[in-house]
Amino acid sequence: MTPFQPRDSRWFPFMRFAALRTGVRMGVLLSLVLTVWLILANRVGVLERFAIIRNAAALALVLLIAFEPVARFRNSARNLALAGGIGWAIGSLCYLAWTMFFSRLAPRMGPFHIFVLGTAVYGLIAVLVWLAGLVRAAHHHHVAESRMRHRTP
Repeated sequence: MTPFQPRDSRWFPFMRFAALRTGVRMGVLLSLVLTVWLILANRVGVLERFAIIRNAAALALVLLIAFEPVARFRNSARNLALAGGIGWAIGSLCYLAWTMFFSRLAPRMGPFHIFVLGTAVYGLIAVLVWLAGLVRAAHHHHVAESRMRHRTP
């Protein structure tokens, strides 16, 4: 089976890499959710009664989008950390842009703070994935070695 090649890979050859593609998609989706969330929260006064539901729905969407690299790269800590870092960086840049329009957004939590929190979480998950891979490899080696010992007549 041939690997997936995006249609526009001759114009954007760097998009051939799955981690980069996933990170960019995640960043764009996070930015979209953040933008809709901020506009609904600050410009649509009718929805103020449903603030808790609106915030819970936005948080659920953010968590679902942020889980994509974890699900896709569950066996590759490097790709997981790369995709998560790229996506979170794009989302943080969008947050930085929105702090220019909503002045009370930045003092609460700055864009760099959000970037560091997100990349720290992805770094921790990547380390756990790497350790799980080491444990699986050691277990596989141990099982294969014990089977070879028991086969000898």
